[in-house]
Amino acid sequence: MAPTIQAAPRVVSFAPDPNRRTIAQPHSANPSADPLSPRITNRGWDQRWPDLIPGPGSANDPDDLEDVVEKLKIHTVNVSTTDQRDNNVFFFNPSSINSIFNHATLVEIIKEAKPKIVQPGIQQRIYAGNFQRVLGILAHLGRLPLIGEFAAVGLDDTHLPIVCQKERDDTLVVVSCRHPKICFDMSKCKRKAPIHKFIGAQYHFLTPYLYQPNKQIPHYVFEKDEALPFLLKEALDPNGNDDDDDSEIVNVDDAVGGDTQTRILGGGGFADVFKVVVHGDFYNFGDVPLRHKDKSFAMKQLRQNHFNMFCREVEVLKRLSGRHEHLIPLIMTFEQDVNGGAYHFLFPWASGDLRTLWTRQNASVYHCRWLISQCFGLADALAEVHCDKENNEDPDDPSMQAKKYARHGDIKPDNVLLFDEYEGIEKHGPKLILADFGFGRFHRQWSRSTRDPAKTPKSPTYRAPEFELKNSNMTRRSDIWSLGCTFLELATWFLFGQDAVENRLRKKRDGPDIFGRQDERVAADSYFQVNTNQTAGRLKAGVTEWFGQLHDSRKCPRAIHDLLAFVETRMLEIQQKQRAGSRDVAQFLKRKLEEHPKANSNYWTKAVDCHCPRPRPVIFREERA
Repeated sequence: MAPTIQAAPRVVSFAPDPNRRTIAQPHSANPSADPLSPRITNRGWDQRWPDLIPGPGSANDPDDLEDVVEKLKIHTVNVSTTDQRDNNVFFFNPSSINSIFNHATLVEIIKEAKPKIVQPGIQQRIYAGNFQRVLGILAHLGRLPLIGEFAAVGLDDTHLPIVCQKERDDTLVVVSCRHPKICFDMSKCKRKAPIHKFIGAQYHFLTPYLYQPNKQIPHYVFEKDEALPFLLKEALDPNGNDDDDDSEIVNVDDAVGGDTQTRILGGGGFADVFKVVVHGDFYNFGDVPLRHKDKSFAMKQLRQNHFNMFCREVEVLKRLSGRHEHLIPLIMTFEQDVNGGAYHFLFPWASGDLRTLWTRQNASVYHCRWLISQCFGLADALAEVHCDKENNEDPDDPSMQAKKYARHGDIKPDNVLLFDEYEGIEKHGPKLILADFGFGRFHRQWSRSTRDPAKTPKSPTYRAPEFELKNSNMTRRSDIWSLGCTFLELATWFLFGQDAVENRLRKKRDGPDIFGRQDERVAADSYFQVNTNQTAGRLKAGVTEWFGQLHDSRKCPRAIHDLLAFVETRMLEIQQKQRAGSRDVAQFLKRKLEEHPKANSNYWTKAVDCHCPRPRPVIFREERA
């Protein structure tokens, strides 16, 4: 059926309460099959933007329409963006629009427009109707008296945004994006106020309200010209440079408060991350865990528009979000095609990652139990990802073959986030959170061991031996190796500090990853080495030696000895089948925490000599020859 033109004025009921922040329920034919469900677009959403009604006015009401325009300029909110639109992207606060276009102001506007209003009842429609945003756009264009033409055809806030559908000779028809079957003949306005300028300006008054319908994680589809309610952004430098002198200064609006400036902090290889402050009038995410004290969020933008990669990461994040306190919660996703980066994620803002923790002063002995508790949290969270929390789980059981599990695929210090500025930290303390599931993917139980390591992305330093060994498959145990490397670096920081992690331990990993081969084009930085035929492997000799140096430290308490022994013998095990599972790691650490509940007990604080059995060194056949 073709859209019909709105021929007669439509009676507009009185607008609902402006404080009501709701969005029509999203609909998806098959939500379980769509990782981006629920989708929220500008089609069919009668309440995507909160309704506005005119207030009663005040003693400071404007005397003429020029005062209205000036007040509107004062309440403009500029937006910092990730592209080059910084000087052109702005929005208007709905509460400001309400205060400006109050009842007394409408009287003044109608008085000016009265000669053009000929149909009876149009004045009352403007008083009682939902025209606040239309009025704002016309005021922004300097065309307030034209409100009569808009009211005459019934085009009010509930039909915005609009687009041109037909333009020929003296005919100009626009259609509502929210109600595609409703069209308006705006031919009378064509010469007086070009409708194209109205369409171009409308999104400054249609900043979307962000919210989780029914506590579901939504996916928003934004138009390219929409100004999102992000007041502040800090770009994270992909090179990890956080030097103040070399930082890029990004525009920050005064609405944030003070003369705050932002700087580039650090980042990743497949996406850029920005620190954003969402305007308080434009969102309600409910009880978001790890909510930052200054209401900051992390916005991750994929560098390339790989839709399948985006959907895969969304699927993993949605399945895991909220299932464990040490897994990063996803708040929302959205797409907006700006300068080639269309797909975005929104997360709670972290203070940094493990490398941020290492830059701080050396840990106190009283941090030992906290450290082990965070290692337990990470291992337990990984068990949730692996679906490895059931003691009686039999992977060969046919009833288990429909059960899905995931691999993280990229565990490393950069993907373990530090939250130490969130609301409630006084009660729970700093937290380490497992994040960045860009390499993750859900699989059926029966397909767990069929992924070819050679075709799988991985971080070179923390990759497992099966990425180099022939006839090996990548499994969930590959994550355990990466987690073991991360735990080793955590223990190194605890005993020796940042320099030991970034320099001394790194030197211990020097040497070819394949015995007898040295590719000068590639830095050999992994924890293992495989033989020439790539059929056997071992920890690098320097890494084994480093375990000994940690055990020999005069500051090493029994708890760290036990952690190091478990990491060396159970987590950094070359043979996958003999490597611990995530549940094994979590149960080991949990048992230590339960056996020693007091943080000031000798187990955590008193340095002792090592009595842990050390594994025998592995000698390759080539070396014997």
